[in-house]
Amino acid sequence: MRSEKVIINNTGDDFDTLLRSVEKYMADLGLERKPALHLRLLAEETIGMVRSMTGDFTAYFWIGQKGDLHTLNLEGKLKIDATEREKLLSVAKSGGNILAKGIMGKIKDIIEIGTLSYKEAESSEVFDYAMVLPVYADRAISPGMDLGMTEQFWSLQSYRQGVKEAETVHEEPQEIRELLDELEQSIVANLAEDVQVGVLDGKFKMKISYREK
Repeated sequence: MRSEKVIINNTGDDFDTLLRSVEKYMADLGLERKPALHLRLLAEETIGMVRSMTGDFTAYFWIGQKGDLHTLNLEGKLKIDATEREKLLSVAKSGGNILAKGIMGKIKDIIEIGTLSYKEAESSEVFDYAMVLPVYADRAISPGMDLGMTEQFWSLQSYRQGVKEAETVHEEPQEIRELLDELEQSIVANLAEDVQVGVLDGKFKMKISYREK
């Protein structure tokens, strides 16, 4: 089962269409109230991230289903003008991106900065959130991950594990505590089984996996 594909951008013109497609998908499946509510919340979180995107953002959105696993997909392109590009790179190279609040805020950073240029963004430094996220590297696709991206990859599961492992060894435990609190308070981190983000040559893919419980 798959919902219809909806084209969205960050102007907000198509968000109602996206939510209607989600509602139709849930109705066609006859989902119970709890999983339907969770999918609606994940769709709204996705909209919130898209709404805050910098530059010219255009993407396809759809939901796919395999058994009790539902996957919210976002796939598209992001174009950023010269002024926005310079600002983002400046923030990234200074480490300012680690101040992004919320899981979706971090994903927004990853898509925005990652779509600029792998070399330009110096990903080995730019995407190292507080030294607990060593999953950005050349061909860093984890086994079983199939996003079709080979240069940059991020996974919520890997991030969550990295934060927990860093709690006992990091030089600034308060910083790690704040990241753990952020995970605990995040709607996406609490509902999603995983979030996978791939970025390459101005294109990106995001998959939010939700399993009915």
